[in-house]
Amino acid sequence: MVNASDARTTPHPGFHARFHEPVPLAEAARLGHPRCAFVTGGPREYLPGINCISRRLQALNSSYPLLVMVEPEDAHHMHRHTFVNMHPSSAVLPWKRFPDPINRSAAWRFRSAHVLDKMNLFGMPFRRLVWLDADVFLRRNVDALCELPDDVRLATALDAEGLPTKCWPRRQTCPTSCQKNFSKLQLSSTYVGLRIDDWVPAPDRCPYILQSGVMVLTPLNLTGFNEAIVGPVSRGEVSAYDGGDQGIITSLTYGSARLFGNAYMRLHPMYNVIARHAKHTEGRWGGTEHNTAALMHFTRETRPWQGPPVNATTLRPGEWMQGCGETLCDGLKLGASWRRRQHNTTFHASHQGSRVGQGFGARPEGAAAAAHIDVHPAWFGACGLVDKPSGNETVRP
Repeated sequence: MVNASDARTTPHPGFHARFHEPVPLAEAARLGHPRCAFVTGGPREYLPGINCISRRLQALNSSYPLLVMVEPEDAHHMHRHTFVNMHPSSAVLPWKRFPDPINRSAAWRFRSAHVLDKMNLFGMPFRRLVWLDADVFLRRNVDALCELPDDVRLATALDAEGLPTKCWPRRQTCPTSCQKNFSKLQLSSTYVGLRIDDWVPAPDRCPYILQSGVMVLTPLNLTGFNEAIVGPVSRGEVSAYDGGDQGIITSLTYGSARLFGNAYMRLHPMYNVIARHAKHTEGRWGGTEHNTAALMHFTRETRPWQGPPVNATTLRPGEWMQGCGETLCDGLKLGASWRRRQHNTTFHASHQGSRVGQGFGARPEGAAAAAHIDVHPAWFGACGLVDKPSGNETVRP
């Protein structure tokens, strides 16, 4: 049940969830029912990371499509400015808001105010999905995630910098025996995932916190999704140590419902390495050439587009710039071109006696194409743009 001391997990009065369908069933048919798809998304502030994932999947010769899930109010903007890879089943799709029982009026703790939208993944009309947070950088081809055994219903890495120390349900420090008995051999070998029955120590003794930034999942049917996830979450019956999706998914895995049963798999830590601790993390598991970070997670304040460009490729942000800096510049140039066209249209209309607005700073729908892209101003110079932010962008000092 809900931890009553955490007000963020308590439904606000009068909240009632209805039958929830994140994406229409027809979308899967329209896209050809792909066997597996990578998925990312988020608000427009994450557009540089979303476009990076798309370009990296293409550059690394992935065989699978990319679905970019966007907020309903951002759909028009994101359709216009998202670079989807060339796979015929790739698409930008708006999804409905997950019926969050908590009244979040603003973002909190580096999170979106709509943090639970990621739970929509479990009700999507697709056979298998591989979710990548928009601040994840692909260093190698990770199609192996799509190719896990068909009976695996959920696979994630642990929320750990190499060796896990925090346990469910309240993210408290695990018992000493958990760290003493943790099998480092499981980390030094090369594999994609380990079945829950092969964990050492066993999960009933050491329920380590899971990390939801990278997930492989098999969605439930729509009825099962509403009965097992939407209903219990909306009624406040699923505890969440963080008030967010990661805490809920951990509770659904370990709690009394054990939603995924023995069909849960733990991914090798190489598939979700926190960038600011990467070298330290790899060292703890004895990373070699074949099991260094495959997916680098630039969490919170370390997102490369929010800081100035870094040219040193030995540094993790420099590696991101080498792999995705050109993509970010393409996006900024596209935005600048759109602003110029919008400005010219407005200027022309104003000289025809029409009150359309006051230049590209006006805000009917999507006035500035780069609006709210959360980039450091130094990127504009690095990308060779003479027109600096118009005032609609969110820039970092």
